[in-house]
Amino acid sequence: IVDTVTGLINDNNRHAAAFFGICNDSVLAGKEVIQLFEEEDENKKAALYNIICSPQQNWEGELSCRNSNNTVFPASVSIIAFKYLGKDFKKISITDISEKNQILNELHNAKKKAEESAVIKSQFLSNMSHELRTPLNAITGYCHLLQRTELTDTQREDISLIETAGLQLLGHVDAQRVGGGLVE
Repeated sequence: IVDTVTGLINDNNRHAAAFFGICNDSVLAGKEVIQLFEEEDENKKAALYNIICSPQQNWEGELSCRNSNNTVFPASVSIIAFKYLGKDFKKISITDISEKNQILNELHNAKKKAEESAVIKSQFLSNMSHELRTPLNAITGYCHLLQRTELTDTQREDISLIETAGLQLLGHVDAQRVGGGLVE
């Protein structure tokens, strides 16, 4: 709880003290609240101080905080104005979001890897499609040409089976190209 006139911490709960690595609950009381925030940009720090000292202004966002061990951590901060016994105060809630940010970063990296894998798969399937289509087209083409020559019924049937099998394989390759997003 911060006095908007002085910018000093008026009161805090034991969780806030523990959060900032302080053993005694009352150590934060009387300190300038702005000292809890680690903002390098002086304009940003001044704007934050103005929000804290503005009696009616609320704010919510992410800031960097520094605990008693001088460890800087990202935090979600909520600043809510209220009146008590005719005086203006701000209730400041701070939540460490280090773990959340780490999880988001891991998710981002996993998504990036998945996208890279999809591109590699797509390239592989495209290459395989080309490598399979070329000989299959030759096989089915030669089968078609052979069927125009003088053949026995058994030879004609055998060549027809080879051509049908080749065309089925080409159909599978084409289906994979379209299904895998590889329309060339």
